[in-house]
Amino acid sequence: MEMENKKKIILGILGVGAISAFVFFSQQDNFNSTEDKNLFSNVSAAIYDHWEDGMNWVSNKAYPTLLEESQRRGEIAKDAVETQKEKISENVLEKVGNYFSGIKNSIINPGTPQNCPAN
Repeated sequence: MEMENKKKIILGILGVGAISAFVFFSQQDNFNSTEDKNLFSNVSAAIYDHWEDGMNWVSNKAYPTLLEESQRRGEIAKDAVETQKEKISENVLEKVGNYFSGIKNSIINPGTPQNCPAN
């Protein structure tokens, strides 16, 4: 596993170096000839082709899978939210009922210990 990580790091460094060299040399005055412009346009076309292939893969393979998974998880989340809303409603109704029950008891039975504050 360590060897694979080292390979990935080395390939990443080489990739960054290649891109940096490409950007550096594209800005130099001596690389502004017609041949160099053709080289850069060919490289740009090749990069565009790979980019297009990647976008096709995302739209054909990754997007449907992600969409299906997000819909499935969305249903689970929706059910959880509905359950919590029901629990909150029941809890609020119970507390309001207890409050009014306490008021009723204090009116009907004034002076009982549960209706009087502690001294």
